[in-house]
Amino acid sequence: MKKFLLFLLFSLSTPAFAGSFPPELENFLKIKEFKAKYRIKLKTENVKSAREGTYTYYRKEDKSRIDMSVPSQNVETRTYTINNKSYACAKTPQDRWFCFLMGSTNFTSRQTEKPLNMNDLFSSEKEYKKIGTKIVNGHKTTCYLVKDGEKTTICADKDGIVWYLKTEGNESTMEMTLEEFRKKVSNDAFKLPAPPLAPSPAPQMPPGQFPPPPGNLPQNVPSFPMMR
Repeated sequence: MKKFLLFLLFSLSTPAFAGSFPPELENFLKIKEFKAKYRIKLKTENVKSAREGTYTYYRKEDKSRIDMSVPSQNVETRTYTINNKSYACAKTPQDRWFCFLMGSTNFTSRQTEKPLNMNDLFSSEKEYKKIGTKIVNGHKTTCYLVKDGEKTTICADKDGIVWYLKTEGNESTMEMTLEEFRKKVSNDAFKLPAPPLAPSPAPQMPPGQFPPPPGNLPQNVPSFPMMR
């Protein structure tokens, strides 16, 4: 599945990139526990109509979870970070979940990437340009262009809640609008839907060739959506 990136809607003004970390984005990093559900619109060069789905981000202390669902592509995936380990899970067309430890097999590193983690866009090491304000679902937000090699725009309110996110890439675009925000997350949200598959040692292969996927992976599984 092609990489899904976010498209920039705004008429950009010309102020220089900010030298300090924006207060709205700093407040986002201070929120230790929340669930945020976004409606996403995906566009690619070779598809005229936009595909729609959901992106849900969970955070509780040092744990996180990212859900992606694109019904028209029969894609439903989850990525968990628990105890400094990341797990990727996907639902097969037969409604069966499977999970594995990311990076545990050669198949994993070739076939998957981590979905967009919102924390990656919030860093004092990046540069931000304030481009104005935007009303999203009745909430006033301040919007910033992120200088990170892609056209990424973040709109957050004064409490740090991200209401809108959009980036443009060469082949695809994606827009995210907040639909639901909760300040409490159950510990059950971080339980894997299936036991992680045992890692398989990667066989030695000649340069330029890749080993086949491990035999214990189910067949006809959906691709993980690539967000970056």
